[in-house]
Amino acid sequence: STAIAGTTTYTVTVTATGGCTATTSATIIVNPQPVPPALTSTNYCVGASAAVLDATTSGATSYLWTTGATTASVTPSTAIAGTTTYTVTVTATGGCSATTSATIVVNPLPVPPALTSTSYCVGASATALDATTTGATAYLWSSGETTASVTPSTAIAGTTTYTVTVTATGGCTATTSATIVVNSLPLVAISSNPICIGQPLVLTANVSTFTPLPYDYVWSYGNTTNDIGTSHSVTVTNTATAANDIVYTVTVTDNNGCSATSTIDPVINPLPVVSLTATDICIGQPLVLTADVTTTTTSPYDYTW
Repeated sequence: STAIAGTTTYTVTVTATGGCTATTSATIIVNPQPVPPALTSTNYCVGASAAVLDATTSGATSYLWTTGATTASVTPSTAIAGTTTYTVTVTATGGCSATTSATIVVNPLPVPPALTSTSYCVGASATALDATTTGATAYLWSSGETTASVTPSTAIAGTTTYTVTVTATGGCTATTSATIVVNSLPLVAISSNPICIGQPLVLTANVSTFTPLPYDYVWSYGNTTNDIGTSHSVTVTNTATAANDIVYTVTVTDNNGCSATSTIDPVINPLPVVSLTATDICIGQPLVLTADVTTTTTSPYDYTW
């Protein structure tokens, strides 16, 4: 019997006619099988660090893997997606052997999505960052969204990095980022000198934020077709109109391409309408001259005779 390991001597006595006998023996050695090694089937992603398959077991004297390795352990390759069965034959003293296998599945990574870093101005309409990619089954953005795409916010100036982790079948992931810069708008206000009708009007665009130079200026009045200059300060010479009836506009664009607009309805004071009256007198009598202002210009008035 080979059911149990051990050494057994089998002896036979042979009897012939006349009662004569002969005896002979044979020793049968039943060697034990090596303990089958415990190998674990596992899933990995391409490029992941794989755990060693260790076939070390009691009674083993040699190992042979289907990969050709003769060591007690091998490390599965995760370089290429696919399924590989690693089988090891363990041989013990006496040539007895045991065989065990493990199946290693290497899942592909999703194709990393292509995201583009971009600059905007505060309040501009932003293009959606679309992470849709081959093999993806789930998305997770650093902002918390789980959709395939997100639209960057341009409400506040600053720099934000949007990172998305894309998960594919088998739990494999790929991560990509895009940096979105939201630039401040220039803060502009127009100042002007108080004038009377007919005097030159000087308009100055004052930028009070530290957006990058140089600035471009476009001045207009009434509507955008009335271009009156492209410099920091402009002088309007045609002011022979009624007071406060023209709105002037300047659009300032900084070196980031961000623009802001300011308007002013300047004070253009009307001229006083004055008439001079005098009494009829005789030679030698005092002459009384009176300056009569007949418009509603602002008093008090200064008189120079």
